[in-house]
Amino acid sequence: MGLRSRISPALIACATYVVLRAAAHFTASLFEVSPGISIWYPPCGLALSFLVLLGFRYIPLVFAANFALSGFFPDYSIWWMPPLLSFVNTANYAAAAWFVRRFLGSVLLPGETRATAIFALIVILAPATMALNGNLILLTQGLITTSTFWHSVLNWWVGDVSGLLTVVPAIMVFAAPWIRGEPANSFASDNKNCCKIGLSILQGLTLIGCLVLVFVVKPFGDYNLFYLCFLPLIWICFYHGLVGATLATLVITMTGLIGLHIAGSTPQLVMHFLLFELAIACVGLGLGSAVTRRDKVARALLSSKAETTRLSQVIEATTDFVITTDAELRILYANTSLLRLVGKGPLASLRDQPIQKLFSTTTAVQLQQDAIPTALATGAWHGEPSVLDGVGREIPVSMVVQAHRDGPNHAVIFSFVLRNIAQQKQAEAERLEGERRLQQVQKLESLGVLAGGIAHDFNNLLTPLLGYASLARLDLPEDSPVQQTLNKIEKSTERAAALCQQMLAYAGRNPLSFSEINLSQLIEDTSQLLRVSTGKKRSLEFDLTKPLPRITADSIQMRQILMNLVLNGSEAIGENPGKITVRTREETIDKTTLAARFHGREPAPGSYVVLEIEDTGSGMTPEVYARIFEPFFSTKFSGHGLGLAAVLGIVKSHNGAIQVKTAQGKGTLFRLFFPALKAPTKVTNLPFALTGPWQGSGTVLIVDDEPDVCSVLTRALEVSGFKSEVAADGMEGVEYFKKHSGDLRLVLLDLTMPRMDGEQAFHEMHRINPNVPVILMSGYSQKLSLDRFTEAKPAAFLSKPFDYRGLQACLRQLPAFRNG
Repeated sequence: MGLRSRISPALIACATYVVLRAAAHFTASLFEVSPGISIWYPPCGLALSFLVLLGFRYIPLVFAANFALSGFFPDYSIWWMPPLLSFVNTANYAAAAWFVRRFLGSVLLPGETRATAIFALIVILAPATMALNGNLILLTQGLITTSTFWHSVLNWWVGDVSGLLTVVPAIMVFAAPWIRGEPANSFASDNKNCCKIGLSILQGLTLIGCLVLVFVVKPFGDYNLFYLCFLPLIWICFYHGLVGATLATLVITMTGLIGLHIAGSTPQLVMHFLLFELAIACVGLGLGSAVTRRDKVARALLSSKAETTRLSQVIEATTDFVITTDAELRILYANTSLLRLVGKGPLASLRDQPIQKLFSTTTAVQLQQDAIPTALATGAWHGEPSVLDGVGREIPVSMVVQAHRDGPNHAVIFSFVLRNIAQQKQAEAERLEGERRLQQVQKLESLGVLAGGIAHDFNNLLTPLLGYASLARLDLPEDSPVQQTLNKIEKSTERAAALCQQMLAYAGRNPLSFSEINLSQLIEDTSQLLRVSTGKKRSLEFDLTKPLPRITADSIQMRQILMNLVLNGSEAIGENPGKITVRTREETIDKTTLAARFHGREPAPGSYVVLEIEDTGSGMTPEVYARIFEPFFSTKFSGHGLGLAAVLGIVKSHNGAIQVKTAQGKGTLFRLFFPALKAPTKVTNLPFALTGPWQGSGTVLIVDDEPDVCSVLTRALEVSGFKSEVAADGMEGVEYFKKHSGDLRLVLLDLTMPRMDGEQAFHEMHRINPNVPVILMSGYSQKLSLDRFTEAKPAAFLSKPFDYRGLQACLRQLPAFRNG
C-alpha cells in the first residue's frame, strides 16, 4: 500500500506547505531590497496555490504560518504589526483564490483565452493590491518615507509577481494532479529513449548557458542581454509544452534573481528584469500552453482516428447491414454485409444510388412517407420492412433510421442499420404453429375426455333400458304385439349405443373386440359395400399388398374407418368424375420418417401396416385442413356424426397414427399407420357351447352407484336363478365382501364409482378372498378397462350397455358356472 493510500493527500499538502513556507521565507530574505521587502517573494505564490487547490477551510493555516514566520523580521518594533500584515496578506490572497475558484475551479494556469486573462489579472492585480496596502501600513508607522513610498511599492509588487510566476505554475503543473488523484505530469512523458533524454539535458544546459552569458561573461553582462534566453525557452516550449515552459520559467527567474543579488540591483536594472520576467512568463507559459493544447488535440485526433478505424472494422465485420445516405437519400456508404447480400462488388457500385432501390415498392413508399418524416421529427424510426437481395427476394429485416443534423432543422445525413430477422421470423412462425398444434391437441384431448365421460354415463343410462326391454320379452308370448314395440325399443337403444361407440372411438377408449386381422383381406371382404357407397361416377381402385403382416385391431372399427374415409373422398370429388384408391403395404418407420407431421400420437420406430386412401377431389385449404379432426366440423351443408374425429380416435385407440397430404385442387391422401405383428397368434375355441336353457344358483353381490343398473341386474339375476345383494359404491361393497365372501358365488363390480372405484375395490376383494370370481362392468372398452390390472385380473368383463342375454353369455363363460 502506497503512502498516498495510507495518508490523506490534504494532510501531506498541509505539512508540505508549512515546510515550504518556512523555506521560502528565509529564501526571500536573500533578495531583500529594504526591510521586509524582497524582489522575489515565493510565500505569496505558495499561499495562493494552496488555497486554490484545497479550498478556504485552510485559511487559518495560511494565516498561522504567515504570523509565526513574521516574527523573524527584527525591524517591526510595534507588536501588532506582524499579525496585521499577516492578516492583510492572507486576506488578499484568499480573495484572489476565491476569484480563481469562482471562475476557473481548482486550476490557475494560462490556456484558453478566459483562463489566460484570469491568470494575468491575478498575477498583476493581487501583488499590486498587497504592495499598496502593505506599504500604506509601513508608511503610517514611519517605517518608510513618502519619498520612497512608490519605489517600495514597486519592489514589493515585483517580489510578489516574481513569486507568483515562479511558484504557482510549478505547483499547478506538478503538485495539483497528485493532490486531485490524477496522473502526474512528466517532464519526459513521451521522451523515454536516451536520445530524447539527452536532448532535454542539452536544452537545459543551453538555457543555463544563456543566463551565464547575461550575468557573468563580459561584455554580455554590460548590455543586459536577457532576450538571449528566449531562444532556448522557445525550443523547450515547442518540445515539452507547458511542463517544460514552467521549469524553464522557474530556472530563468531563479537564476536572474541570483544574478541580480550577486551583481547588485538598481531600480533601472530591477525594472528591466521585471519586464524581462513578465515577457518570459507570458511567452513561455503562453507558448507552452498552446503547445500542450496542440499535442492534446493531436493525440485526440489520433485516438479519434484509431477509434474511427476500429469502428469501421467493427461495422465491416458485423452481419448487420449499415448504410449512410445524404439528405436526398443517395447512398454514401454501405458495409460489406449489405454488398454481399445484394451481390455487389466494390462500394462504388452502390455509391450515389438512391436507397429506395434496395427495397420493394411498398417499403420504399413506407420509407418516404413514414420512416424519414418520423426520423426528422423525433430523431429515429424503427420498423420491420424487407430488403431485396441480389435475386430480388424479400428478406425481412429490423431497421433503425436515424437523422444526423448540423443545425436545429437541417439534416446532413441519414444512417440505416438493418438486421436480418428471417430466421427469427421463421422461428416465431414455427413457435406459433407449435402453440397452435398444442392448443389443438389440448382441445382435442379435452373434447375426448368430455366425449368419453358422456358416452360412459350414457351407457349407464342405456343399460337398464336395454336390460328391461330384454327381460320384458321373457314375460310375453312370442306372438304378442308388444314384442314389436320392445323390438323397436331395443333397436333405438342399439342406435344410441352405436353413437356412444363413436364418442368412445373419438375419445380413444373404444377398441371393443381386438383380434388379429389381415387388413388387405378385410378390405377385400368389404369391397362390394364400398363400391356401392361411392356411386357410379367415382371409380374405386384397390392396390392391396399380399401377404401383409397382421395387426391387432377391432374389425368393426376398421370397417368404420374404411367406410368413413372412402365416403369422405367420394364427397370431396362431388358430381365430377374421379377416382378413389385404397392401398395397403408394410413400411418401416425410422428417425428420418418421424420428422414428418403425424396426427394422433407420434409412432415409435418399427414396422407398420399402412392403409392409404387417396382421392382426386377438390383438396383442402389450409384453414379447412387445420380443423378436419374437430368433432362435427364439416364443409358440407349438413355434417353428420363425428366423421374424421372418430377416425382419429379409433386410430389412437389402436396405437396408430395418421398423416394427411392435401392441396387445394389436387386431392387428398390419408395414410394410416398400425403396428404390425411379428407372428400370428393361435386362436383357441371355447370348449363349450353357449346354447340351450341355463339356470344358476347362489348369491351375487352387485356393486354399482347407478340404482337403475342395480335394479335391472337384480331382476336379470333373479330370472337366472340367483339371489342378489346390492352395494352403492366400492367402499360399501368391500365392507359387505369382508363379512360374507364365503357365501358369495360372484361379484358384479362397476369400474367407475365415487369414494372407492372398481379397481381399488377389486384388489381389496382379491386380497380378502381370491376364490370369488369378479366380473368387471364399464361403459368404457374392455381393453382400456383391463389394461390397468397388471397382476390379478377380473374373471370377465361386461361392456355397458348389455341385455339379459349378454349377461347370461358372460356368466356361462366362467368355469364356476358352466354347470349352472
